[in-house]
Parts: sequence; C-alpha cells; structure tokens
Amino acid sequence: MSYLSTSYGELFYKEYGEGEPVIFLNGMAMSTNSWSPFIRDVAKKNKMIVIDLIDQGKSYGFDGEYTIETQSDALKEVLDALNIDRGHIVGISYGGQVAQSFTLKYMNKVKSLTLINTSANADTHIRKLIKSWIDAAKTLDGEYFSSVMLKSMYSKRYYKEHHNKIIELQEYFKKKLDKDYYDKLLRTYNSSLDFNVIQELNKIKIPTLIITSEEDYVTPKGFQLDLHEQIVNSKMGTFKDCGHGIIYEKPQEFIKTLLYFIHSS
Repeated sequence: MSYLSTSYGELFYKEYGEGEPVIFLNGMAMSTNSWSPFIRDVAKKNKMIVIDLIDQGKSYGFDGEYTIETQSDALKEVLDALNIDRGHIVGISYGGQVAQSFTLKYMNKVKSLTLINTSANADTHIRKLIKSWIDAAKTLDGEYFSSVMLKSMYSKRYYKEHHNKIIELQEYFKKKLDKDYYDKLLRTYNSSLDFNVIQELNKIKIPTLIITSEEDYVTPKGFQLDLHEQIVNSKMGTFKDCGHGIIYEKPQEFIKTLLYFIHSS
C-alpha cells in the first residue's frame, strides 16, 4: 500500500502508467477503488493518480475540523511529494468542489480541469439532501443508509436494469457502516457547508470541461450551467438517461469523453 505522511494525516494513493498526470478526486463516500474500471484506458498514455483525501477510503490520522480548501491544500502536499508539477485535475461531486478550490489556489499546477456533476456552492437543496444521508448513517443501519443514499444517486433506467449492482452496494454498506465511517462522513459533509466560489470562477483561465447528467438529482444540471457560464471558454457535455453516478452508469462514454478532452488540451 502507498501512503504519504502529510500535515493532514496518512493519505493513501495509487499510481498507474506513465505520461502526463491525470489526478482523480473522489466524491463523497467514494475511494480510490471507485476509479478502478478506468485504469486500463487512462494508463495507456497517461500517469493515472487516484487519491483518498482526508476522511476518504484508506486515509487516516486527521481528526480536526477542515474545509474544502483544506482538502485542496492536502492535495497540494500529495502532488508535491510525488513531484507532480502540473497535471489534469478530474473531480466528481465533492471532488469537483475540491478541484475548483485547488485550481483557484494553485492554478499553475493545473493543465486542464474536468468537473463532473458538481457545484460551486452548497445551497439549500444540496444541504438538505446530504443531511438526509447523514441522519440515515447516524442509525448505523447500513441497509437503511444505503436505501436513503442510493435512491437519489442513479437514473430510473439504471435502477431497473442493474438491480443486482444496487443489491451489491447495499451489502457493501451493511458491512462498512460503523461509528468510524459515520464520523468521517459527518466531517466530510461539514467541510462542504461553507463552500462557495461562484464569484471567483471567472478567474479560472485554463481548459475546462463540465460534465452533467439529465437525471442528476443530487446536483441538478442548473449547477453545472452556472459553472459553464462563469468559467471562460469552458466546454460542457450532457449525458442523457443518466444520474449522479455517471461514471458507473455510462463508464465507456464517460472515459472516452474525458480522454478526448485531456488529449486535446
């Protein structure tokens, strides 16, 4: 296992392939393993780096209060330790917020930016939805927690056609959810409450791709339209018949779109 000792605890990461670095940032309740289906495609021409930031996946050792900006500072330490001067940053949902914060603070280290089903602020809708996840997790009942969280995660088509995968996820959370997992989820949620960079987005002057889904109930398309309008010369792509979990619902279309953008940036 690969860990880096940082000011924010022991942070876990994995590297694959060679070439220009592509750094993937997790959404809430995701980990480095979430990106495993894309290793072969990304590592053909690029160095793929996946990271568990504070309270994510296998990382541990930081119990204090933190914000999205703290996560971006932790990312900076990881990239510096790995001698990554500049790379393509890819963030989904919560990871997309970290990606925005990182780019605004360390733009010289970002060659391109990809923001997937994310927002520039945590408004009432997002707060209410994630609060429902937190309340469900507080019961420490993994089956109940997964039923609450997963019902807003995917499109109707995906639920209908991939029932077995939903069952697998429910079993995963039944085993995973304990007091430690709940505490990490709560701290992650709290870290995003004051996030708001809408007024700063026009400072981003690098190639940016914004990906949205027609059936995203977590961060509806309007959030991505705000990003597209504020980030100069950004490109935007919409996936039909797809929910918030775009990388699971349409993995091949997603990675093809991403790599085309990265290789043309």
